[in-house]
Amino acid sequence: MKGATVLLSVLTRLLDSLFPRRCVGCGQRASLGLICSRCRPVKTELTRFEAGYFGYPYEGIYRKLLHDLKFSHRRDVLPLIRSLVNTDIYASYDFVIPVPSHWLRRLEHGCDPIHLIFQQQRGRVNRCRYTPAFHTLGKDERAKLIRQVFVVTSPEMFKGANVLIVDDIYTTGATFRELKQTLLNAGAATVDGYFLTRA
Repeated sequence: MKGATVLLSVLTRLLDSLFPRRCVGCGQRASLGLICSRCRPVKTELTRFEAGYFGYPYEGIYRKLLHDLKFSHRRDVLPLIRSLVNTDIYASYDFVIPVPSHWLRRLEHGCDPIHLIFQQQRGRVNRCRYTPAFHTLGKDERAKLIRQVFVVTSPEMFKGANVLIVDDIYTTGATFRELKQTLLNAGAATVDGYFLTRA
């Protein structure tokens, strides 16, 4: 057993010298994992705001990690992102609903990033119309395109329920407000949002 540990240590040092690991945050050499000690994010308490709660500002390493997952399709950053999710808040709600993506969007990405981050069940609410990527659009365009894109598949489940919508980024709030209204129309008693980051 000791010999195997020594061999593993030697191999690790050899691989590090041949293929040095770089921090996803600053690009400098990282001795362990994907991120250096300077860039490593720290889990914090949630901040309350008008739409609900958020964990971190959408900047720096938090922005970089989400971009790497969503646009560069780097699944290796997923455990680090998941470690930032505050699941303590879930216990206060009857349902935790990830913002649903259209099936064509999931096909484009090869996955559903929101579902991967929060690890919550899809299917109670669907996105019934495909929309272009919102990160390229302004506030008014987002608000117009998001109207009536969500449909509740089992409205009887939400009667009198307290619901938490989870999403990776809060920007203009158009998507959250539309999904919130859809759930309230289905009979939910309260609807709050929890966002990993806020722009």
